[in-house]
Amino acid sequence: MTDPDQPPAAPVPGKRALTARAVTVGILASAAVAAVTPINDWYLQNTYVYSQYLPIGVFLLVVVLGAVINPLLGRRRFATGELSVIVGMLLVLGGVVSSGLNRVLPPVIAGPARLLKIDPALAHFAKPDVQPPFPHGMFLGMPEQGQPNENDPEYRYLIDGFHTGLPRSAIVRHRSTITWTDRSGAHTALALDGVVGDPATTIDLRSPLGRALDGQKLGAMVRFGDDDVTVIAIEPAGVPWSAWLRAALAWVPLIGGAMVCAVAMAALVRRQWIHNERLPFPIATTIAAFLEEPEPGRRLAPIFRSRVFWAGFALAVLVLLSKGLHIWGYIPLEIQTRFDLTKAFSGEFWYRAYTHWALFTWQIYFSIIGITFFLTAELGFSLWFFFVLTNVMFMIGRHYFGLPLEYHHPSIASMGGFGVQCLLILWVGRTYYMSLLKAALVGGKDPETAIGAIYARILLLAAVGLVAVQVALGAQAHHAVLATLVYLGLMLVLARLVAEAGIPFLTFPWSVNSLILSLTGVGAPAAALVPITLLGMTLVADSRENVLPFAVNAEFLAEKAGVRRLPWSALMLLVLAMGTVIAGVVLIALDYGSVSIANGAAGHVNRDWWWPSCLRDAVGPMANAASIGVNPEIESENHAAMLFGALFTAALGVARLFLSWWPLHPLGYLISSSWATHMIWFSFFLGWLAKALVMRYGGFTIYARLKPFALGLIAGEAVIAGAFLLAGLILPLFDITMPANPKFLPN
Repeated sequence: MTDPDQPPAAPVPGKRALTARAVTVGILASAAVAAVTPINDWYLQNTYVYSQYLPIGVFLLVVVLGAVINPLLGRRRFATGELSVIVGMLLVLGGVVSSGLNRVLPPVIAGPARLLKIDPALAHFAKPDVQPPFPHGMFLGMPEQGQPNENDPEYRYLIDGFHTGLPRSAIVRHRSTITWTDRSGAHTALALDGVVGDPATTIDLRSPLGRALDGQKLGAMVRFGDDDVTVIAIEPAGVPWSAWLRAALAWVPLIGGAMVCAVAMAALVRRQWIHNERLPFPIATTIAAFLEEPEPGRRLAPIFRSRVFWAGFALAVLVLLSKGLHIWGYIPLEIQTRFDLTKAFSGEFWYRAYTHWALFTWQIYFSIIGITFFLTAELGFSLWFFFVLTNVMFMIGRHYFGLPLEYHHPSIASMGGFGVQCLLILWVGRTYYMSLLKAALVGGKDPETAIGAIYARILLLAAVGLVAVQVALGAQAHHAVLATLVYLGLMLVLARLVAEAGIPFLTFPWSVNSLILSLTGVGAPAAALVPITLLGMTLVADSRENVLPFAVNAEFLAEKAGVRRLPWSALMLLVLAMGTVIAGVVLIALDYGSVSIANGAAGHVNRDWWWPSCLRDAVGPMANAASIGVNPEIESENHAAMLFGALFTAALGVARLFLSWWPLHPLGYLISSSWATHMIWFSFFLGWLAKALVMRYGGFTIYARLKPFALGLIAGEAVIAGAFLLAGLILPLFDITMPANPKFLPN
């Protein structure tokens, strides 16, 4: 079995990984997952396919491939390297098909024209005499000058159609295609209201004949002049693809540039993190354990022949299957994995905790426990300790000293720590990164350095391109540089959290745009500030699914398989582009209600509150500053909190670098105030406690024997969660409705 504490072994000689069949299967699988994910996640409201860096849909496929499909293929089985290529492609795909991008990009594009009218936080920019600050061409329904007109039929078609669905009834409306007969024969035309079209193929609903047909139902007969006109066919309006294509193309330089940066950064840190620093990559190593080649004469990989593995697998399956069947009503009881102690700790002192509900709601997630079991003692301890410490300090400070501590203070402080952690990452690898930068500028003879120099040039050019795009959209140059550095730095820290700590479920403690605007201020014109917030609204809006952390895990698998770096990077970019387009098209079609999911019924995405907050976080402070000004006390408070977090992280990082006995890891502090940690801290604690007890009373030998048990816990949770995911996806096709879709993961 692959040892999660060791770097990847050299690839098996004579076995190619980047084969034609591996690439073909990977592309086809990526296309299928890209099409299914929006339907599963946002229409059916099912267990998300991704939603974390150990994505349930992909990991289920890994287990099935290793335990079932590959053994059945016999001599035609996929080699480990080929499987690594396929799985790596699917991992990278997770950065764009759902929460990482497509959950927010389409509604952000169609959002301002609607939110300006209904969101009080943006009311200033909805005034008739104010020009909204959104770059022209990137947002639907926003005219080049003035306010959007909600009474315009084209607005109702583009914007209302997206947010509430297009009318599906057979009634003559704007953009419906109608066929009618009169004494001269049959005629077909596209109905347009207030939009000029080709008279040969369109009918103006404001013309005499158009007014007679407007609002008529299928089969209606109307008198027009001395003729009888009969409506014999009505095709409801379809998705306005041309308008979406124009808007999407306007986003390509920004989104595409950020993706190129992410792929280049993943390639740049590949050697440094895997070989120089020897980071454990717990998630990628866990995946690799299920893709190993069996010994000669065997069909199954070593992990699937371990009784200890199957014991952990059975435990997770038993517990989670009981929960799923109980939710479906098949059994009266379930094995509890959630323990609510909030009533037991309901006194005034306890309620002064930072997050009372999270501190006293203990939730068990087997995958989190399994991953934490592989971590070093100081890291596993830190992942839960800083969360508990923050709560204890809040209770003491509020109750005994009357300190005005608020919920947002730790979040802002942790976000300040992200910046220092980025500098620590670069400092540790400074020799390697400086050699690549030097080679990028003046050239280098070493083959490895020469390849790294190519990626360094790509990253520099793509980063400069991001700055240039923001400036072209109206941003001030120094603001664009700062925003780009923030975007790239935050992604780098996320990737480090995944590569070193293996944390599957991550969220930023504070929104990216709040951080950027806190650094730049909101004194500049809003039209110059909105461009620097566009990536914060989209590609880095939700840190649960970000391109770079997925890409670094994919790079680990590629390194283990011996895949050449440049072709691999090109393949990742292809998957990202393809996945963005496919998932975007499916999601937009769902939004307009033009996709039939089951029994011919058209569906519409039931969105939650989350995506408007991306726009509100970006534009709300600008609107507030323009209407009532900036509160300097709040700005000073934010800066003080960030400074505290930066200094505290620096102290933790320096202590860890120079003191071998230091027991705390700065990565634990960075995530201590994020919503994800509120959900999973207790599972961090259980994973750390299990390893600490094993090492204390059993030693390394027992620990090594129990590693398969931890992998079994992860696999068991993946199989059960994945099985209910598939049930929730397939049952609606047969018009079978269960009481609820059981969800087991921390989401």
